[in-house]
Order: sequence, then C-alpha cells, then structure tokens
Amino acid sequence: VGSEMCIETVLNALNFARKVIATQECDFLLLDEILALPDYGITTAEAIGDILKMKDESMHILLTGRTLPDSLRKYADSITTLTTEIV
Repeated sequence: VGSEMCIETVLNALNFARKVIATQECDFLLLDEILALPDYGITTAEAIGDILKMKDESMHILLTGRTLPDSLRKYADSITTLTTEIV
C-alpha cells in the first residue's frame, strides 16, 4: 500500500506540473528528480516530453535527475553534469 500511495502522489504532482506549465502560472519551475521517473516505471520520457512541449519561451523549467533520456535533450537550453571526485 505504501509504494502505491507514493506512486499516486508522484503522479498527482506530475499532473499539477502539467497544469502549471499549460496555464503558464509561473516563470520558473523546478521539477526535482523528474528524470528518475522513467527509471522507476512511473511515467515515460515521452510523457515528460509531452508536458515540456506545452511551455512557452518565457518559462524556464529546471529538470533534475541522474540520467537525461536522449529523447528529452531537444527540450534543453543547457545541460549541466555534476561529477564527484574522490581525493
């Protein structure tokens, strides 16, 4: 039951993000760890792309996650990669 509630909560948040983007309710939107959702089978990169298609040029969206699917690269204005160096 716990994981089902988590998935439902994540999908509700994704739908809320879709609404915010569609109605242009903000200038900047941070979708933290959204890029991990396809890895967990919660949604697809294609579904995330469909959401990103709704944004206009004035809105800035920051997506975070460990892996950027190739199909989403076309929506990026810039890509930042972080690495850890053990010293």
